[in-house]
Amino acid sequence: MIYSFPSNYFIIIYVFLDIIKMGRGKKLSGEEISKISVLKNELNMSNRKIAEIIHRDEKVIRNFLKDGKNYGQNYPGRKSSVTTRHKSLLIRGACNSQKSASKLRDELNLSVGVRRTQQLLSSCEFIKYRKKLKKPFLSKQNIEVRMKFAINHMSWTEEWHKIIFSDEKKFNLDGPDGWSHYWHDLRTEPKIFRKRQSGGGSVMVWGAIGYLKKLNLIFVEHTMNAKYYQEMVGPLFPAYGYELAGLGWKFQQDNAPIHRARTTLTYFRERDINLLEPWPSKSPDLNIIENVWSILAKEVYKDGCQYESKKELKSAIIEAWKIIDQATIQNLYHSLQRRMIGLYNANGRWTKY
Repeated sequence: MIYSFPSNYFIIIYVFLDIIKMGRGKKLSGEEISKISVLKNELNMSNRKIAEIIHRDEKVIRNFLKDGKNYGQNYPGRKSSVTTRHKSLLIRGACNSQKSASKLRDELNLSVGVRRTQQLLSSCEFIKYRKKLKKPFLSKQNIEVRMKFAINHMSWTEEWHKIIFSDEKKFNLDGPDGWSHYWHDLRTEPKIFRKRQSGGGSVMVWGAIGYLKKLNLIFVEHTMNAKYYQEMVGPLFPAYGYELAGLGWKFQQDNAPIHRARTTLTYFRERDINLLEPWPSKSPDLNIIENVWSILAKEVYKDGCQYESKKELKSAIIEAWKIIDQATIQNLYHSLQRRMIGLYNANGRWTKY
């Protein structure tokens, strides 16, 4: 017996066998369009059934059948109510002030919402919405001293190699605030960031770096006062000064009260510890050991690490300190002339460092 098949039988078989290769897309492909035409015209299927077969939204099918040959053509959208001039004024206002998107919108009388105003600003490639950096307040006197310091040291190059930079740094057992973010696998239980009172305890370290060498860190075991500071630093210098910075070295310290105490200055003078003076107050952007502390903290607290005891934290700090090589420190020294030029160009105000 010979069976006869409808003329469109093989076309239909082709559609159903090939359908597993179909992918989802924003716009129907030529192949999808052909299959929709077959299923609709030859089999008279409903839009819903066609959508199920080719794994596309029913609305896509309906739009295609409605538009016909015009499907996929670009149609002019609604004209923006914000003119090019207003957009330029909006971006200029954002760059030249610290006003919010809402405030800028109101001042320009824009007939759009705050969200749309934010989108217009975000579309500009050279501005970005970000949090303000935290910096100490600079008084007029601070600015003047910083400017004078820049002028006096802008020409320094290898002279910086003779300076030993120093500072103190506190480390919490629970880690610094703002480091608790991580990539969370939604299939697992969320990780808990433990935050104890006062960070669970802390340790204080004092460090010094030179162009030739860095000192081993000293852990501050008692309340830091002028006498304790003198007893801690005194035995190190001038003995280690030559090892860190060679002949003619000078010691840098900030203007903390214990550093500027009369007894401290007398103590240093009697032991031939020459200071880099006058060091401008409120100038962490000029002290390259601040960058070293940042590198150290990232290593100590990497992967969101927290510590159960001070002993455990101290061990981690010591190991992290060993990792910081002298080449990294020397690169920071090489940045000092650029910092002075940047400080001068900023008229004594904050630099990017």
